[in-house]
Amino acid sequence: ARNYQLIAELLGDAVQADPSGAARAALERGARAAGAENAVHADEDHSRPRDDAGVHAVLARHGYEPYDDEGVTRLRNCPFERLAQTHRELVCRANLAFVEGLVQGLRARGLRAVLDPRPGRCCVALS
Repeated sequence: ARNYQLIAELLGDAVQADPSGAARAALERGARAAGAENAVHADEDHSRPRDDAGVHAVLARHGYEPYDDEGVTRLRNCPFERLAQTHRELVCRANLAFVEGLVQGLRARGLRAVLDPRPGRCCVALS
């Protein structure tokens, strides 16, 4: 048996308990780097997006379920929803950093990741 939720909770608790903020900053740097790394992989398999639809495709591969909402890309799903239930701010900041890294790595000009929490949606949107 594996219990990834338990280790995620323990790590989330540890990051939030760090009074210096160094663990939170390290998480955000790691998430941004992971987003950029995923952009590199999109380029390696010749699927690097050239437009918003391509960015949607990469986000969809990661479980975000992107959709267009009057010119704003919203994400129907948070791939980390179970952890977000107990560590919302931490998960939202990591999601934002991951999507920022992805957008930057894909050189998707004109797209900017922002925090825009909505009920039943991921807290990140692309405007």
